Amino acid sequence: MSEEKQTVRRLLEQERGQFAWKCIKKVKNCSAEMQAEYRTRALTFNQMVQINGLGATLGFLNAKAEKEQKEKHKEKQEEQALNAYGQLLQHLTEWMHRRGFVTNKVEEFDALLSWVLEQASREDYRRATTECLAFGDWLRRFAEAELSKEGSQPAAEPGQQEGRG
Repeated sequence: MSEEKQTVRRLLEQERGQFAWKCIKKVKNCSAEMQAEYRTRALTFNQMVQINGLGATLGFLNAKAEKEQKEKHKEKQEEQALNAYGQLLQHLTEWMHRRGFVTNKVEEFDALLSWVLEQASREDYRRATTECLAFGDWLRRFAEAELSKEGSQPAAEPGQQEGRG
């Protein structure tokens, strides 16, 4: 590999790491329960993508985020920040926007899912999967090192998504 390609690859890895660090720092300011849930999701994200595919994994995160938001609304709680599922989906969306995959509606936490379902070609989907896995590695490393384990519930096996029969 040429020296120029190695430099570009190193810079991209540094960018991924820096952005993942910012994401984890934001979550670290949340409750212990939120940290523990996000930690679990970040630790299992890449396994879920490898087993179920990127689209199915993003769909799962979106469904869990929306379900909790609806439950909070029913209980007449104030509109709160996204839960761990929504936060992870938002962080992935923001990163993929920075990388040029998601070009519109980035303010919506599920814009990456919309892009995958509505716009991505087969090649785009493959490249997006590779990029999400690379970014997921950084999130996993930092989440494991920095986020609280307290309040966490046992995670489903990597191939099993909650709510599946």
